[in-house]
Formats: sequence, C-alpha cells, structure tokens
Amino acid sequence: AGDALCSANLFASEVMPAMKRGEKYPDPECLAECADMYSAGEVNVVAARSCLKLSAEEGIPPRKAAEKHGLFMLRDEDAIFEMIKSACAENEKAVTQINNGKDSAKKVIIGAVMKLSGGRAEPRLLAKLVDRYFE
Repeated sequence: AGDALCSANLFASEVMPAMKRGEKYPDPECLAECADMYSAGEVNVVAARSCLKLSAEEGIPPRKAAEKHGLFMLRDEDAIFEMIKSACAENEKAVTQINNGKDSAKKVIIGAVMKLSGGRAEPRLLAKLVDRYFE
C-alpha cells in the first residue's frame, strides 16, 4: 500500500517526532493512506504530512482531513486558467517577455499561480495550461 519511500519519509518526518514528543500519532493504515494519496498525485508532500498530522489530531481518516482542510491538488482546468489570467494581469513584464520569445519568463506566471492557488495547482497541468495560454 503506497510508495514505500514515501511511507518511510512520512514515518521518519512526522510519526517518530510525534512519538518522541508524546503526541498523538497516526496508525499504520493512516500512514499508508497518506502515502497512497501522495503516490497517486492527489496531494503534494507538504499536504501528505499535514493530512497525517491532522488525521492523528482530529481522529479522522487522512482523506477526510484532506477534504476538510482543502489539501487536495487542484486539477480544475477552468479554475487554473482563471488564475493564469489573473497572474498575467499582475505580471505584465513577464507577459511581455514571454510574447517576445523568452520562455523562461513563464516561471514567473507559474509561480504567481502557485501562490494564488496556495500551492495546490497541479504542476504539470499548470505548465501545460500556461503553454496553451501563450500559444
């Protein structure tokens, strides 16, 4: 169940420190569920850690914690495209550079969208949509 490396990292970074501090810590099923969500690309590593911690603190499954706290990756193309429009409006210099052939300026737009989405925009989808926006 889940990516073994991810499970080991989550255990080492979240479970062991909680155990040492005498705090509540998640059971192995929660650890596996967080690793599964991360491996499937449903959450990023920061969200997986948060899900694990929230699951233990609130006594709910990690998936419920992710839903409750809005930790799932954003894959809504329309919502991301609207954020791209906003990011472009706020970063006119980068837009001009992109339109003049400087593709590396797309990183400015991607960074602005990640900020607008709270880091939840799925990176590969975001890059594809930024490319599409400037076609």
